[in-house]
Amino acid sequence: MLHISKKDIMRKFILLSFLLFFTTFFLHAQNNKNTAFTDTQWNLTNLNEKVINANDEGVKSFIVFLPDNTFKGFSGCNRFQGTYKITKNKIKLSSIGLTKMFCEKDNNERELIKALEKATSFKVNNNQLVLKGKRHINILFEAEN
Repeated sequence: MLHISKKDIMRKFILLSFLLFFTTFFLHAQNNKNTAFTDTQWNLTNLNEKVINANDEGVKSFIVFLPDNTFKGFSGCNRFQGTYKITKNKIKLSSIGLTKMFCEKDNNERELIKALEKATSFKVNNNQLVLKGKRHINILFEAEN
């Protein structure tokens, strides 16, 4: 007859509990990982509480922050670029330049560029980037999948 002591059962129970705990912790940590701020295409989804969709050609407005403190993007009609500086959770975007394509429809370009110029803080939460400025300026981006 097979005899298992209470001590052996306890050891196996503790080992199994640790394995279950660490597996759950690891999976939870993987699911809540923030997207990298730099080298990510951040697609514009909301500008000052207004939902933003892709343009008529199906192209989304976006911004990409590069590790060398520059950024580039697309406003829905024109491409733009500039520099940024981060101090803690504060951000300052400057030297914003645009191409000068003719845009037939109002595509929120001016409002986006003004909001980028006025952004003072940022937060990355999972796959979302929020830029905020004074006077309730909010820009919401989602990471490209």
